[in-house]
Amino acid sequence: MNVRSFPIKLAAALLLMFVCLLAMGGIKASAASGIQRVSLEFDEPTDGQTVDFTPTITEGTGFTVTSSASETYNYYDVDNERTFPHTFTNGVSWYNITDSKNETKTSKYAVNHEYSLLVKLKANSGYYFDDMSHYFTINGHSVGAIFGNYNSYGATTIILQYTFEYFDCEQFDLWIGGENPVRINEKNAADPLGNGIFSYDYKNRILHLKGGIFSGDDNFGIKSEITDLIISVDEQTTLKNCHGAILLDARATITGPGKLWIYDGRGYGIGTSSSLTIANANLDIYMPEPIHGDYNTYDDEYYSSLTIDNSDITAATAEYDYAAIGYFGSGITLKNYTMSTPANGRVELCSVQVSEDYYDGDYRIVKSNGDDATKVVLKKKGKYIGYCKITIPYASYTYRGRGIVPTVTVKDGSTKLVKGTDYTLTYKDNINVGTATIVVKGKGKYVNSFNKTFKVKALGLTSSYAKLTIPYSAYTYTGSQIKPAVKLAFSSDGTVISTDNYTCTYTDNIKVGVATITINGKGKNVTGTTTKTFVVKPAKNEITSITTTSGAFTIKWKKGTAGTVGYQVLYCQDKSALSSATGEVANSNAKKYVHSYTSTNLNDLTEKFSKYPSSGETWYVKVRSFYTKDGKTTSTRYGNYSDIKSIKVK
Repeated sequence: MNVRSFPIKLAAALLLMFVCLLAMGGIKASAASGIQRVSLEFDEPTDGQTVDFTPTITEGTGFTVTSSASETYNYYDVDNERTFPHTFTNGVSWYNITDSKNETKTSKYAVNHEYSLLVKLKANSGYYFDDMSHYFTINGHSVGAIFGNYNSYGATTIILQYTFEYFDCEQFDLWIGGENPVRINEKNAADPLGNGIFSYDYKNRILHLKGGIFSGDDNFGIKSEITDLIISVDEQTTLKNCHGAILLDARATITGPGKLWIYDGRGYGIGTSSSLTIANANLDIYMPEPIHGDYNTYDDEYYSSLTIDNSDITAATAEYDYAAIGYFGSGITLKNYTMSTPANGRVELCSVQVSEDYYDGDYRIVKSNGDDATKVVLKKKGKYIGYCKITIPYASYTYRGRGIVPTVTVKDGSTKLVKGTDYTLTYKDNINVGTATIVVKGKGKYVNSFNKTFKVKALGLTSSYAKLTIPYSAYTYTGSQIKPAVKLAFSSDGTVISTDNYTCTYTDNIKVGVATITINGKGKNVTGTTTKTFVVKPAKNEITSITTTSGAFTIKWKKGTAGTVGYQVLYCQDKSALSSATGEVANSNAKKYVHSYTSTNLNDLTEKFSKYPSSGETWYVKVRSFYTKDGKTTSTRYGNYSDIKSIKVK
């Protein structure tokens, strides 16, 4: 969800209600615990989603979202002097306030509309909301609070209001200052000031600093209310004569290979009221308050945080004796650095109490004697591996039942880096469908890590990558279901795919004929449906009798299994020749000539042989049933032969 901070126009109304509520009852001393900080996170609505959905809210310690079925809360709009009700459902109220004199509930969320969210919270037993010292956020943004229902401990309920523009308006809550500040929009994003210094990629929320000198004319330089804005310093850029060079009201990151100079101005070099990350950057800042976390902070309570990772930074105060880096109540994190304060040697990171009147302190970089460090120099320890060109052959790979390990190429300019010497590789989430990550970690003169991602897409059962096999193409009739084991493998390398990824259903797999296996993908890794067939061939036949008359012999056999289409009889004077024969065989030795008789009359279960036999000869005989699915010899499947019988011809 794209969000904006609590509207200024509500501040007066909230303050008025707050004062009235205070007049109704006060906070008395108690053993109960005061809640001074509330942070909520909730799910984003999607375009076209109905307004009535209830967000999934992550709650904090000591309070819950009220479960009251509904109640009315009058919203007072200072600008338009209008009052109208909010109706709560399970402690949550959503309204469209776009282009309307009356705030109305609409059926679905829509692009470019503004909405308000109210959340009613209730203190748990043993807790109360401390309205004398509080800091409330929703999705990381500071919001106002209406306190109510006082008892001997304090406020037992509060209502938080949060406004946002949906669906992609907040991405343009970004201004470039100067004498005539410009709000960036879709039309001017490519070059907001027409001087080539700034360019905004609003789809990815990246403000590019493309080189040059920008003068703020004693106004601000860059002001952002965008969540997760990235300021990328692509080329050497200067921000000068600014009353606040970079002012940030939400989470943001400053990065990029170019150098950023900030000097000759008033107020903040970089001021933030949220969390700020400076990663893989090069900054020189000479301002009264170079990097400070108290921008837009109320009551001197500092809750912003700072992370500096693998960056070259010189931050020095100008004119006033402020800390070069400080006022971060949620802490300062430094990674991959060496640090110095040129005038006073060793530096320590310490917690400093703002005042004994407040419970919350702030973090600053201070000198070894505990005084504020008015100049801080941080140097990264090596070259950031992420500035190298890291490539893999493809952006996506098909699931194959094992870890996918694409070949990684890392180049620093035209120099190809050596795995194990310059970097190491770790693969994460590279088996199942989803986004896989290759962690490229610098080694030697290269430092830090860079994540290269690729997609693992599902293996379609009908694709060329899916190879399905069963042990045999035909199985002998047993009278019970025949279920050959199916093996699914990745065709390129033969990796076997676990049976957890698909199901098999067998049909027509008892009687003689063609049986079908239907294979269905299961879960997210294997998708689609395909079939595999096999033949159920007749059971072994039997010769029931063999008799002889003068110069001939007659045999009888059992009727074949249901589905049989015919019979084959082989007979020969040489038992060993007959044993190995599967069909008629010509041989120079007449005694080894194997004769064949085939019949497709299923009721013809006897045959007299007189053409070849002669009196006094011994003949050997065997018979089998067969099945042909389409009348073609190539598709014929034979049952097993009967035992060999012999007869001496009269």
